[in-house]
Amino acid sequence: MRKRKIALPDKRVSSRVSRLKVVFILAFILSLAAIGLIGRYWRLAFRGFRVKEVMVKDGASINLDHLKGHAIFDIDLGKEAELLLWRYPQYKAVRLIRVLPDRIFADFIKRLPYALIESERIFAIDQEQVLFDTDISGLPVIVGPRAKIAGLRPGKRYNIKELGLALEIISELKADAYASGLKLKSVDVSSLDNAFLIFSEGQEVRLGQYNIREKIGILSGLFAQFKDSLADIEYIDLRFKEPVMKFKKGKS
Repeated sequence: MRKRKIALPDKRVSSRVSRLKVVFILAFILSLAAIGLIGRYWRLAFRGFRVKEVMVKDGASINLDHLKGHAIFDIDLGKEAELLLWRYPQYKAVRLIRVLPDRIFADFIKRLPYALIESERIFAIDQEQVLFDTDISGLPVIVGPRAKIAGLRPGKRYNIKELGLALEIISELKADAYASGLKLKSVDVSSLDNAFLIFSEGQEVRLGQYNIREKIGILSGLFAQFKDSLADIEYIDLRFKEPVMKFKKGKS
């Protein structure tokens, strides 16, 4: 039986690989250090530059002059953005960007009002269920949740079923090709199982809280079918298996 020779690893190759690993690690560490030093030098180089101008994107009439005169890298932009959101809850996001050497760009993204809620004063509410002040009129009014919300406060998100249901109803109406053209006056969610709508011509539509998309589809079909006599409808009840429609007295 012939003996096989076992090739032992070449110590010179192993040593060379180890040296390469060390060199790579040292190079990586030196690169990080260099980046840190460059960043520090960059900050120090511009430390003497103070903010001379704050550019606010068109549409946001907010005064940010309090940022002027500060060293541009001494301003905590993240903290400043949080404070601005707290002060101005009508905006859902604030973006602050340094424009070297001496300017800051501010971009404010507005919340889109979806409906109104009446309290001590009128608030708008967006799809995230956040309340904020507004001077907009003509939006549908949500009725009912006020009794379940103690002390309405702008900038706060209210995650309650009643508001969620009301916004779902409004959203589905907006998404429907025919129903979106109808003027919704109010959404009453005082009772979830008996939630109902009032349209501008006085029609009442009872929906309840389940299968909203399906019910809006049925409502759209009924309104399209009776489009020439919508003003004669007193109410439509979609809470049950079969739709119920009642016309005003003397109408059919």
